[in-house]
Amino acid sequence: MFYIRTADRLQRTSTWMDNLEGGVAYLRQVVLEDSLGIGEELEQEMARIVDSYQCEWQTTLNDPQRLALFRSFVNSDQPDEAVQRRDLRGQPQPLLTETLPEGELPSRPWQAVCDLDAIPAQAGIGARLGERQIALFRFGERVYALDNREPGSAANVLSRGLLGDVGGEPVVISPLYKQRIRLRDGWPCDGDEQAVRAWPVKVENGKVWVGNQQLLARAEAS
Repeated sequence: MFYIRTADRLQRTSTWMDNLEGGVAYLRQVVLEDSLGIGEELEQEMARIVDSYQCEWQTTLNDPQRLALFRSFVNSDQPDEAVQRRDLRGQPQPLLTETLPEGELPSRPWQAVCDLDAIPAQAGIGARLGERQIALFRFGERVYALDNREPGSAANVLSRGLLGDVGGEPVVISPLYKQRIRLRDGWPCDGDEQAVRAWPVKVENGKVWVGNQQLLARAEAS
C-alpha cells in the first residue's frame, strides 16, 4: 500500500526503490516499525482491496447479461464458419481455410436482427444478415451495420473494434490492423485500405432492422 501511495503511475517497484530516499532501510522502518504512524491506515486500505476483489471472468459467467456480450452473433447460435480446427497430437490446432463463400442474404428487403438494447452502447456486436456475417455498432443515438470481416485479414472480428470519431466522423478501429473505418459507409479514413460493405439500418419500436441492399461507399476529400 505504501508503494501504491508513493509510486508514479506505471512505475516498476525496482525503479521506485532506486528513487526512494533512504532505500530499503527507510522502507523497513515504515513497514516494520511504523515510523510514519500510518500502519493501521495502510492495513485498513489493504483490507478494503481484499474484500472488494472479484474474479471478473467468474462474475461474467454468473451474469447472463454480461455473458451475452461474448456471443459470436446476437441473433444466431451458429458458430463462425471461418474458425476451424483439427486435432494434432491430441491437441486442437487452428486450421487455415481457403476463402469461404459468402453467406446468402435474406430474400426480404429488411430483416429484424435484434432488440436495440442487445447492442452495447458505444460498442459493437456480431450478427447474421441471412447467413452473412455483419457487425452492428451503436454510436450515440444511431446504429450502423458493416461486414464483420476485417480488411486484409481472414478474421471476422470487426464487431470487436473500438469506436471513436475522426473530426466528428464516427469510426471503428479494427482490432487486428488498427484501420479506421467510417461507420456510415465503410470507407477507410486512411485511404489505403479496402472499403467494407455497409448495410442500411433502421430502428422501429426498439427493434433493429437491417436491409439486404448494401450502401454505396464513396471517398471524400479530407
